[in-house]
This record gives sequence, C-alpha cells and structure tokens, in this order.
Amino acid sequence: MHMGDFVRLTGLSEYTIRYYEKAGVLRPAKRDSRGLRKFDESDIAWMEFVQRLKDIGMPIGEIKRYAELRVAGDGTKGERLYLLEAHERRVVQDIAEKSRNLEKLREKIEFYKKG
Repeated sequence: MHMGDFVRLTGLSEYTIRYYEKAGVLRPAKRDSRGLRKFDESDIAWMEFVQRLKDIGMPIGEIKRYAELRVAGDGTKGERLYLLEAHERRVVQDIAEKSRNLEKLREKIEFYKKG
C-alpha cells in the first residue's frame, strides 16, 4: 500500500510518518518503481503498537531505542522486555498517583455539594 492508504489506516499524518521514519522509529519504507513509499500490514501493526506506547506516555527516545532493538533481532528480547517493564512500572505509579488525586478531588466536590 502507498502513503495515502497507510495514512488512512493508521490515522497518522504523512508528516508524522516521515518523522518516525527519519527518527528511526519506523524502518525506511520500501519504494515502488516510481520511488513512492510502500507499506505492508506489519508496518500498520508496528505503528499501532508505537501509538499505544505514545498514548501511555513512553518518551520518543525510548520508543526509538525499542525500535532499534527490534530491528537488531531476537537477541535483544531481554532488553526490550526490560524497557517495557520499566515503562509499565512508571505507568502503574502514574495511575496510582492520579487515583489518589482523583479521590481528593471527589472529596472536595462533596464538601462543596454539602454547602
């Protein structure tokens, strides 16, 4: 598939896709005989995973490092696991903090409702 289809299927802009490619998050796209970028289903799955990582707050530098390790092959599974588990710990900690803050917010709302 070409860029237009890839944009439509991933929901990302052409600019973002080019940025990811330049940053090393997305492997350089194959090209057709006219020099146009060509993507496949594995590229879509990868971009969906990258988007999930971004959505839960993984910094682009860590995503890039994960992408580099992914390209390096199966020998990097341990390091990739470490990166994901470290980020998971940060996300769990963030959720716990947000839950505590939400509870305090609800207490304040109840205080004002009681008037």
